[in-house]
Amino acid sequence: MDSPSSRVPLRRTADQRWSLFFRTLAAVVGGYVLTSLMIVAFSLAWPGHRARGVLGVSMLGFLIYAGIVMWAFTVRTARRVWWTLLLASVALGILITLLKLQKAT
Repeated sequence: MDSPSSRVPLRRTADQRWSLFFRTLAAVVGGYVLTSLMIVAFSLAWPGHRARGVLGVSMLGFLIYAGIVMWAFTVRTARRVWWTLLLASVALGILITLLKLQKAT
């Protein structure tokens, strides 16, 4: 017979629910934004014709997005997920700006 201390509680606390909500929001919205920025950066850096680069990287984007969503649920805290997505998005934004400046010259 199971002891009371070995039972898993069925009810979640409010903190756990909010953490799950913000982690899911980060995975869906933040993952989409980061994937979109990666697609833009990779397509700008792709050698050759731009349309082929966009097509090739867009197909890769499905794997990138799935990886980001899975990663968001393996990180210890939702705050770390948000900060990592934010910093990666800023870094990719800077990279995109530099690539556009390089292509313009």
